[in-house]
Amino acid sequence: MSTSDPTTQERDELEREIGEAREALVDTVDAIAERIDPRQVASRNVEQLKRDAGRAAEQAKQTGQEVQEKATAYVETHPDEVKRTAGGLLGLLALVWLLRRRRRRRADRD
Repeated sequence: MSTSDPTTQERDELEREIGEAREALVDTVDAIAERIDPRQVASRNVEQLKRDAGRAAEQAKQTGQEVQEKATAYVETHPDEVKRTAGGLLGLLALVWLLRRRRRRRADRD
């Protein structure tokens, strides 16, 4: 037997290492396949969208509360301005209603 021929022990060790490498490769390929599986990708995207939507809803709720608090504070500190503005808006709405009513009556006559 020449010195370049592997011994049985060396051969067994090499086969064991190849087997371990094969198992590691199979695990890696399985992990990659799972990551690129369309169902898995869609599921991850849906979960991320749910988390993002939840955060956006919470932020909108907080912003709405802040706006409400500021509006309430403004109404309490400027009641006369609020009354004048509300009166002006009611007058504008009444004018729009009268103009639309007049237009409908003209259209009904024609």
